[in-house]
Amino acid sequence: MEKYDGSSDLVDHLRSFVYLMMLQATPDAIMCRAFLPMLRREARDCVATLPLKSICTFDKFSKNFATHFASSKRVKKTAISLMQLAHDNDELLKNFIARFNRATLGIKDLKMSTVVTAMMSELEIVILRCHSPKICRILCMSYSGEEKSMWMLKKHISLPKV
Repeated sequence: MEKYDGSSDLVDHLRSFVYLMMLQATPDAIMCRAFLPMLRREARDCVATLPLKSICTFDKFSKNFATHFASSKRVKKTAISLMQLAHDNDELLKNFIARFNRATLGIKDLKMSTVVTAMMSELEIVILRCHSPKICRILCMSYSGEEKSMWMLKKHISLPKV
């Protein structure tokens, strides 16, 4: 198990530590002492500021510790975060799609219709920014079932026959 330095999600680290200790039926007092060597830098400094004998139980200690490092907690992904994902101007389309697919991981109860809507919304913008009419036409044909995309393309880009 890696040492905690305050930069990652403390809740994940605490869970891993507690599960490891539970496997060995470790008493509370030993858990408190065993947790200290699992800390680095700012995390260790935080514990050093605690008054002597102020830690009664590991539960109390972990809650106080988690409160101190609350800003390091990983933010849960939502469908809204997927809608906010944007294609960078210099980014290859395949790299954006790979990044988009990675962003869908970990979003709880994500509906396929939401994924398609988010992807189509960003692809419309990519197509409108596209410099190559041939690529625009290929992308357009890939999503020809979406009339809104077709309408936007026809409105903003004059595509030659390929």
